[in-house]
Amino acid sequence: MLICDRSGAPVETAYGSVATTGFADPTLAVMSSLVSEHGSIPFSVQGSECGLAVEGGQTLAFEVLSALRRDHPSVTALGDAYVQVGGGALGAGLSQGMRRAVEGEPGEGRGWKALAPSLESEPRLLCVQPVGCMPLDRAWRVLNEERVSPHAAAKARGKYMWAWDNPHSVAHGILDDETYDWVALCDGMQRTGGGTLSVDDESIVRAHEYAKRELGVTACHTGAAGLAALMVARQGQAATPGAPPDLVVLSGLDR
Repeated sequence: MLICDRSGAPVETAYGSVATTGFADPTLAVMSSLVSEHGSIPFSVQGSECGLAVEGGQTLAFEVLSALRRDHPSVTALGDAYVQVGGGALGAGLSQGMRRAVEGEPGEGRGWKALAPSLESEPRLLCVQPVGCMPLDRAWRVLNEERVSPHAAAKARGKYMWAWDNPHSVAHGILDDETYDWVALCDGMQRTGGGTLSVDDESIVRAHEYAKRELGVTACHTGAAGLAALMVARQGQAATPGAPPDLVVLSGLDR
């Protein structure tokens, strides 16, 4: 295992010494250098480095909608969609998949729309990050304060997205100090009326234990972050009769 720290010092690899600078994430810097130097295809979950990561995330939306059509055909709307966000590929894929399924695509006939024939709109995209690492939340707040579109903000990236100092949380898998797919996520949140949410470690641990005890799902702390946000939002609130069901991404394996 190769560990890349934030000192800026190069690391020794099987291919020689490689610089750790150029990206906020030193590990990503090393990977990008090696991929470039050796003409390789990046095998990564960073959507900005490997578009297949986002494409793969879209299948999550397709599976959810297929299950709804099969098991709950009377459901015509989804409420909120809670998804944990680190680098952002999973959330971006989920958002883009929902959009394709609900709106369809020009010239495709029934196509993706056939996955959710009765669903009239996308769920509200709620992106969840731990309080110890919230670069997306910070970018989203600045973007909204200035009332600019995500794609306009992308032209001045450094003004909205920069590395988070000292990322820390029990949800280790979403401690990316930059949210690489932030533009796609902000577009999804803006399009659906969603937003960002933050959860503390106590809430994440509680959701992790609940999932294992009550649901029989051995998700990791990272994968339980979305459930933690839902539990915090629902705390002390009675269910609204007739409200559309919410969607929570509960993922990962607790090893």
